[in-house]
Amino acid sequence: MQPAPSRQLLATLKTTSSQTAKATAAMIKALADVDAQKAWADTAYPSLFAYCRGELNWSEAVIKKRITAARATRRFPQLLDELESGALHLSAVSLLQTVLTNDNVTALILRARGASKREVERLVVEVAPKPTVPTRIMRLPQATLGHQSELRMRPTAPSTSPARRERAPRTRPRRAAVQPLSPTEHKLTVTIDDETRGLLEEVTALASHRQTAKRSVRALLREALTLLRRDLRRRHRAHVKRPKQTNAAHDAAKPQACDAEARSPGTLAGARSRHVPAKVVRKVFERDGERCTYRDPQTSQRCVATQRLQLDHIHPFALGGEHSASNLRVLCQYHNNQRIPPRYRHRTRIHSRRPVHDPRLGQKESAPGDSEASDSQNGFEASSGHGLSERLRCAV
Repeated sequence: MQPAPSRQLLATLKTTSSQTAKATAAMIKALADVDAQKAWADTAYPSLFAYCRGELNWSEAVIKKRITAARATRRFPQLLDELESGALHLSAVSLLQTVLTNDNVTALILRARGASKREVERLVVEVAPKPTVPTRIMRLPQATLGHQSELRMRPTAPSTSPARRERAPRTRPRRAAVQPLSPTEHKLTVTIDDETRGLLEEVTALASHRQTAKRSVRALLREALTLLRRDLRRRHRAHVKRPKQTNAAHDAAKPQACDAEARSPGTLAGARSRHVPAKVVRKVFERDGERCTYRDPQTSQRCVATQRLQLDHIHPFALGGEHSASNLRVLCQYHNNQRIPPRYRHRTRIHSRRPVHDPRLGQKESAPGDSEASDSQNGFEASSGHGLSERLRCAV
């Protein structure tokens, strides 16, 4: 069976999503009518929550969200139209209902259209800010010895590997949670280990001579993140406070020295350095706005990825592409991998030091214009480069 075209699958998904939004709005309206008339009172369930759990087999979180949304639509019927059109999701309605009034309902709905849950949370705290929470460090509860003994006494199948019996269960670390309290303040909940807590206490002691506001955990965390950002931008974006100044004579002599080294005896034919000059890295990332430059070939919408960014040679480095700003662009890891020929996508790296006409690859240099036409069809901006595309050896 041949797989369906990608655009056809996406169109089917959009159609199904639109139908689901209409069905969800109809279900919320029916739930609101049931709640208003207490239609569940004659059944064997004491509440609407119990009826939805026992009769409809909804989960507890889904029941709470849907009942909250249903009661909000009874107060503001225009929310049903937004749900039916897909402009608002249930999470947005559940969050907005706490701050909606007859005076601000229209304005808040307009601002919440198409917004994510995090954006709606910020909108809610903008209308009704929450008080600032104090800094608190507490030890998390651990599994009791009784539970561990109970697990050990359960009959298990005999195992021939003693190392497997002694292996400790894997525990996934909890992700940090950021909850907005006001337009300018947020609550951070994070799990740390004893070593991190020791570092925090040591840094707090070293900063004890500062003023109260500057030695708080909030101030220390901001200062530590500022220093980490400076270091990461220097390593991955070549962003420095004072860029190194070089004269034109030095820049002109450097390529000649590299070419002479490549032609010297004992070096691999065509071997060149993959090091991209720092000033070129800065220029490319500043030009592309530190964002993937891939565009949808049909809608021309640009990729929204700002993480796992890599530099991509428009004219492949293996075919003589230069480390110049005009030949480099920023791509995310996924779209950069899409430019790799399918036969090499299982590899983590493409070694450009291997000759292009390697008989072991059975690959010939492509004709001029092939790479440009392929990139244009796949959503990459057209360029003057030709030949097969390649992947940067590692993320910059």
